[in-house]
Amino acid sequence: MTKTTSKSAIEGARAAENLRHWSALGTTNPEHTKPFTRSGGFKGTAIKPIESGRRMTEHFGPCGVGWGMDKPEFQLVPIEGNGEIMVFCTVSIWYSEPSATPSPYRCSVYGVGGDKVVTRGAGGLRTSDEAFKSAYTDALGNAMKQIGMAADIHMGLFDDSKYVRDVRAEFAGDVERALEAPRRPAGDLLVNQAYDASDKGTRALRSFWAGLPGNRERMAICKKLRADPQLGCPAILKQYAEQADHKIATAQAESHIDPRYNEQYPAPEPERPPAPVDPPLQPEDATTPDFVVAAQEGGL
Repeated sequence: MTKTTSKSAIEGARAAENLRHWSALGTTNPEHTKPFTRSGGFKGTAIKPIESGRRMTEHFGPCGVGWGMDKPEFQLVPIEGNGEIMVFCTVSIWYSEPSATPSPYRCSVYGVGGDKVVTRGAGGLRTSDEAFKSAYTDALGNAMKQIGMAADIHMGLFDDSKYVRDVRAEFAGDVERALEAPRRPAGDLLVNQAYDASDKGTRALRSFWAGLPGNRERMAICKKLRADPQLGCPAILKQYAEQADHKIATAQAESHIDPRYNEQYPAPEPERPPAPVDPPLQPEDATTPDFVVAAQEGGL
């Protein structure tokens, strides 16, 4: 009897192969990130450039051997009307691909970055000697992004504090915590919402499924769960939801919360032990009253 490979299994294997670099580079250690604020008040998170280089070296090999960059190109662009000058950098990053033919095959991706060389402030125009470096670093980061570097940041997952906490625990070596909160796919909003619902219990998971617009979204989530070996099958969501139910019930029992009203009541007072009772007199220790002795002897 021969085994047949389903179309979905083939597609899943192909997707896993195509995403191999994203899977290796897409999860970012929060300890190696930094916040930033852009003009207009936009705030975000970025991976530190030195960490990006370390991750590339870890995955592809030493810089200049397994990966590297070509000579950057710079372009100065004056901003008409205010005297400011922008600098743009275009750079290509290459990496070795052993699975390609001929092997190793040199693959290239491009990135563009920019900064202001001359800016106008309250005191007039001023120049920046870091502008070319900043534009180059920005271009390298944008090129690395094409092969999955820090994909979870660029997909907005770092806006979810729970995701950041779980990833920090995973990188910190907290095995138990990492198993309770398995790594989620970078940037898949629906799958992450399904996991968030399962963390709240079976009722929340049912509400999530019921709240989806249609079967297309449900099938998309199930397909991605089956295709990604780190996620397994959709049944794992039910397993996590049941574990969450158990944790919630345990917490309610320990804090004496009535699940019907979700109100907290004081713990019942422990039963007091009964008052100690004097042990009965043993025959050899007992003293017979005189009137009892007289009655026994016939004196009464």
